[in-house]
Amino acid sequence: MSAAARRCAQALSELHARIATADQRAYQIADQAAVADIEGNCASVRDAAGLLWYDTRPMLDDREYSPECIDMNRASLDHAAERGLIVRRLSEPHMVHIKTFAAPAANDEPSNTRPTEAPQP
Repeated sequence: MSAAARRCAQALSELHARIATADQRAYQIADQAAVADIEGNCASVRDAAGLLWYDTRPMLDDREYSPECIDMNRASLDHAAERGLIVRRLSEPHMVHIKTFAAPAANDEPSNTRPTEAPQP
């Protein structure tokens, strides 16, 4: 392999690593935003077991939000569900529990918003 080919392969490898890091960061930001949307726009209640549940109905209420906001809120809830960030109560699907994740590694910067460590894409 020529020196130019090695440099090209190295540059391509570095590009793939940067894209993977950017993807992971984008997922983490989207995960944190979805959790913040739920925590900020829903009433919460603790059940008998001490779990915190959020009532998501206000997020989708057209008396509370414009159609555009409802679409964004629905997308946020869908993202949280697809990424496994929330669990829906079987008897009341509008009630969701936000899962917690492991604390970040010691060398990671602290985060003020759960989840601190998002599931991998």
